Amino acid sequence: MGACMFSCASATLQLQDPSVTKAAIQSGSIAIGGVLQAGSGCGLTSSTRNLIAGDLGKTMARKRRKQGVMGWDTVKRIAGAPSLSSGGSSNLLSRSFSSSDRAKLRMGGAKYVLISLVKSNDVWEDVSESCYHDTEEIRDRDGNVISCITTTTYTTTSSTNRRINAEYHLYDLSNGGKVWVTTSNYREANSRSNCSEYHYPRPPQHPSPPSIDDVMKNMSAAAIRKLPKK
Repeated sequence: MGACMFSCASATLQLQDPSVTKAAIQSGSIAIGGVLQAGSGCGLTSSTRNLIAGDLGKTMARKRRKQGVMGWDTVKRIAGAPSLSSGGSSNLLSRSFSSSDRAKLRMGGAKYVLISLVKSNDVWEDVSESCYHDTEEIRDRDGNVISCITTTTYTTTSSTNRRINAEYHLYDLSNGGKVWVTTSNYREANSRSNCSEYHYPRPPQHPSPPSIDDVMKNMSAAAIRKLPKK
């Protein structure tokens, strides 16, 4: 038996410039500036980065219908794709786009650019055990309980977890200033279980972990919900 275990991702607002209101953001498009990683140990490939950035733009357009969005494919065509790695959280905009590239984005209608930074990407395996008791009552013709039959189901579950810690940085293209930052730290797990009515069975083989882009779909949605609503 296989399953994917997850709950809704959450995000934490770290920075919001007072000038960044809902009306200010909606007065121009937000360009999706791609996904960077803090180091090679985060395990992002170019194809994974493209998937995450593409999904981020689609999620933004779906959840903020009045917001203009310059999608990742358009940004790459206008200004090119930034390098995959970044040494830290500072100067993401200047590391990603030259001043001429930023001017091209502004000419294309973008007022802001949103850049995601993956700080860590950890995968681990674990095994858990649980049991469930189900009692069936046996009644006579008058409805009186005369006996009970209890069945115990023993379950052994093998899980493979992935936890990602990421930041979302919004920059004002007119002056290069960072105006909004949100973080998300989120875990999902794929699991397989074996069951028995007699004892805890041997654990099944561990499944593959959830993909990076699937985990970050939930994280990106949580981050977008933190954009100004007033």
